[in-house]
Formats: sequence, C-alpha cells, structure tokens
Amino acid sequence: MSRASQKLGDSGDRRLNHNSKAAFNDGARTNFLQKQLNSGLSIGGQKSVDIPAGTKPANDAEAILLSELLAATAITSERRAGYWIPMHSTQLRALLGSRYKAVIHAALDANHIEANDHYAVDRFSKSYRLSKEYRRPSTHTHELQRCMPSFSRIRIEEADTVGLMLVEQFAKVQIEGALSDWDGYCATQIRRGIFYATRCKYGRFHSTFTGLKREARSQLFVNGERLIEMDIANCQPLIVGLLARYSQHGPSIAKNRHQQQPQHTHLNDTGNTYTICGASLLNYIGLCENGELYEYMVRRCHGQITLRDCIPVDQWHRHAVDRPLQREDIKRQYLVMLFADIATTKKMPLFDIVGNDWSTLADFILAAKSDCYQNLARDCQRLESLLMIDGAAKAMLDEKVTPIITIHDSIMTDPKHEDVAKAVVINQFAEMGVTPYIRRSRC
Repeated sequence: MSRASQKLGDSGDRRLNHNSKAAFNDGARTNFLQKQLNSGLSIGGQKSVDIPAGTKPANDAEAILLSELLAATAITSERRAGYWIPMHSTQLRALLGSRYKAVIHAALDANHIEANDHYAVDRFSKSYRLSKEYRRPSTHTHELQRCMPSFSRIRIEEADTVGLMLVEQFAKVQIEGALSDWDGYCATQIRRGIFYATRCKYGRFHSTFTGLKREARSQLFVNGERLIEMDIANCQPLIVGLLARYSQHGPSIAKNRHQQQPQHTHLNDTGNTYTICGASLLNYIGLCENGELYEYMVRRCHGQITLRDCIPVDQWHRHAVDRPLQREDIKRQYLVMLFADIATTKKMPLFDIVGNDWSTLADFILAAKSDCYQNLARDCQRLESLLMIDGAAKAMLDEKVTPIITIHDSIMTDPKHEDVAKAVVINQFAEMGVTPYIRRSRC
C-alpha cells in the first residue's frame, strides 16, 4: 500500500476522531476550563463586555452570554447568517454559573437569543444563536456590576497540543488599519487580546482570525512586517478528488486518540465500488493540482452554459443581463454543486459537465451524500484539517516557524519563513500522491 493510502487508511496517532466523546467542540470539559482560567488566555478582570447594540440584559450573566454568542458568531460567515452555535452544559455552567438555565430563559424571553433544543447525548449539544436583529457587529458596552471572573474563550481541549500551540501564536500578531463590519469587530478583539478559538468536531480550527476577510488579513503584521499568506489553489475540489481516489479502500480519515481501531467514516457507507483510478479522474486531479480547474470549466461552459442557466427562474431579476460564466461564477457554482443536497446537485448544469468528463467523480459525489448530503463536506473538512492543521501547522511549529496563523486551507506567516512553510505544505500533500499549486500573497 502506498504512503498516500496509508494516510487515509492506516491512520496514525495524529489522526483524530472528532466525532468522539472527547471531540474538540464548544462543550469543553469543566476541569480543563478551570485549568485555563489562569492560562494567560482568559478575559478575566474585565469591568465591561461588548454586547450586541440594542440589547438590554437584565444582569451581568445575561450580558456575558450575549457577549459570548457575539464572539462565536463572528468567526464564520455561516454563523453570521444564522447557523446554530452548540454550547454544552459544562461550558454554560463554567460561563454563567449553576443558574445558567435561568439566564438562558431570561435571554429567550427578552428575544435576545433563539434556542434549538434538539440534542443527542454524546453526539451534539443544544445550540443557540443571537436573534436576527442582534446578529450584527454593531455593539455597545455593558458595564459589569462586579469584575468579571476569569474565563477563557479558548475552546481547545488539553490533549489537542497542535490547537493549543496555534493559540499561542495569536499574541505575536498585530492588526493595523481602520476596519468595519465584522472585520472591525474581530480586529477590536485582536487588539484587546480577547481571542476566540475552537476545534469543531470535524477538525476545523476556527478563531478570531478566521473571521477576517482576505482584505482585512492584509493588515496583519509581525514586528512591523506584513504577513504573507499561502493557500492551496482549488483546495476543496482537490480534496474531493483525493477522497474519490481512495474511496475503494474504505479509508478512515480520522482515528480516535484513545482507540486502536480505525473509525468508520461516511466514505464506505454506500457499499458501492468505484473504478477510481481511470484516466478521467487522474485528469481531474491534475487540473486541481495545477490550480486550473475553474479555468478549464470556464472553457467547457463557453457557448453552452450562461449565467442565467445557473440561476433558478424565480430568482432571476427581470432586468438582469445574461452573460458568459466567469471564473468567480464557476467557483461559486462548483462549490455549491459539491456540497448541496443531491436534488440540487443533480439540477445544476455544472454537474452535467462533471458527469460527462469525470463520471466516476460524479458517481462518488452522489454516493458520498446518499445517507446525508452533509457527509461529503464533513469528510472534506476532516481531510483538510488532517493535512493543514495536524500535518503542516504541526510540522511548522515543530520547526520553530513562528508566528503562523491558519485560515482553513491557507497558512499565514513571517515572509522569512516562506520557503520552509511552502515545503512543509507540499510534503503533506505529497504523502497523498499530489503536488498542489500554492498561491502566495503578501497580505
């Protein structure tokens, strides 16, 4: 078996099962939270907190809850759009005290927050979000009646040494310039040293920095030097191709740190067999490696598919002007095609091209989403995190390459570390049998 197959199938110690009871999620264990209180990563000693503008909390505990949800909302565009934020009872108890349920009910009664009461023991927690009118970066200051007890917004488990090392990088980076909207909120938190970090159950590392748009990240500095950012071109399509390539092995993307047997994943749930090493799939992976997939799709669509073909009839504005698809149109449509539900995927014109040019890839996409359409996105997140966080970021930190800031499929660092950082990322993907195209920008 090749090293690439081993990376997917014969998982090593660093392959983490983020579905386990010890998953890196917002439900951090109380005993570890207590250890973090004096870690230097806390927001303790504050006399005030930022809360959504227009809210009127009844007490300090409710203000702290609103401030916490605001910080958690800021780190992803999905949460800003209304995705639920899981909050385990142990986290709520450590944050708000033993009467946390009363605090939540008061916030619900005031229409400050909304609750999703669906949960499953050891699988997913109850979740909450700010009400729509308060889900925005406009804030005002709530003066606390009592000095806020120390509490960390670092939701990284004690066993996740890579995650904790990444958190240590935060204070080494400065942000400059005047920023607005959510970028402005995140920049304010960075300047104050009030960082948020969590590892979702699919392995992704989210932080105050991942909440920044690319333009805002151009304002990140270390010792007066602007950071550079290196990201993998066509990363998500490439990862889907890799998953398809190795799906015949029924690979285990993740392994529980505390178990010896590989964790069963969605990739071999369908019982289907794929002819995965055909020339067509290798051609697809080659396009992704070279960062040319979207340009290829633009050429394929020329004269066949226009923008109007990709927009549902009821959403097409009567004054809109049709035009040929451009690269950004293709990228947006392609990612929707990969991760939407099966019915939507099948209706998309791009999927017809995928089915014609790379039939085994199309079969894999549908099979991977057959039980639950979200499974493909989750497996992509697992492999991305395996390569970029537990792989590349760990190797860089082991080599004393600091500071580094991770933004999912990209890594930011000091310009003097560019060559080492690039080599480390390439080596990680080389174990999968591919050499990705790395785009470098001085942010």
